[in-house]
Amino acid sequence: MEIKIDSEFKTLIAPLTHEEYKLLEASIMSPEGCRDALVIWKQEGILLDGHHRYDICSRHGIPYRTEEYEFEDRTEVKKWIYDNQLGRRNLTDEYRTYIIGARYELEKTNGHGSKSVYNNCTQNTRERLAGNNNVSEQTVVNAAKYKQAIDTIADHSYELKDSILRGELKIWKRDVMQFGAVHRKNKALAEKALDELIAGNTSGFKHSIYNIGDKNMSGNKSNPYQTNGGERMYTEAEMKAAFSTAFMAGMRHALTSQSSLDMGRCDTTIDIFWKRYLIDNIIGKE
Repeated sequence: MEIKIDSEFKTLIAPLTHEEYKLLEASIMSPEGCRDALVIWKQEGILLDGHHRYDICSRHGIPYRTEEYEFEDRTEVKKWIYDNQLGRRNLTDEYRTYIIGARYELEKTNGHGSKSVYNNCTQNTRERLAGNNNVSEQTVVNAAKYKQAIDTIADHSYELKDSILRGELKIWKRDVMQFGAVHRKNKALAEKALDELIAGNTSGFKHSIYNIGDKNMSGNKSNPYQTNGGERMYTEAEMKAAFSTAFMAGMRHALTSQSSLDMGRCDTTIDIFWKRYLIDNIIGKE
């Protein structure tokens, strides 16, 4: 049987690093050979899983097994590819988030009818994906935003996308999503930030996407953090307020008795935790 390679399906699969590829090649060239079967879309003869194994076996004349799966259409194939990828143990956290987002986007944009049915389907999709991957529904929604932002980065530099998803270039997910938000409102500013990132200046990238200023994004001088399109860009004070609210909610939830909170101590604790947060997650990443 002639095995076909579909370029779109192939790009959905997380690539191996050079070291990982060499280890796989050494394993296949050992007496054990190619242990895992290649997965083929039965109706079309297209390879769905095992591209690296197929390449190695073909170059060295090593025999391999195949398993054939039936699918209704390309959308169902993509769902299977994403789900199969999420089962891999060597995925980085960045790649896992990206794939969850891609999986969610795929179901949101395919096979839905009326708005009410669509909303029910997306709700069910979030619940299912959240449950299958041991994350919250909000994490699934955020994963889609992360995926969209990464795709925007890939439009400018695929190598940069690959470096981020491999975890080689350390960029916090919230920074990637913030970049996506900026890009939707001010592409010129976003591209300037991206130039900083391509140059390896992660500090400049962060400053560009967070320190927006009234002359760059604002249409309202009385509120320099309100964009023309109404999307919020948050100041440090606003971020700390949100942090404080979440901290207080967590403290109240943790209390098992009806005793009241000592607000003075809580304020001091919040300040300490906030400074630690800045050191660990902002300053420490620059």
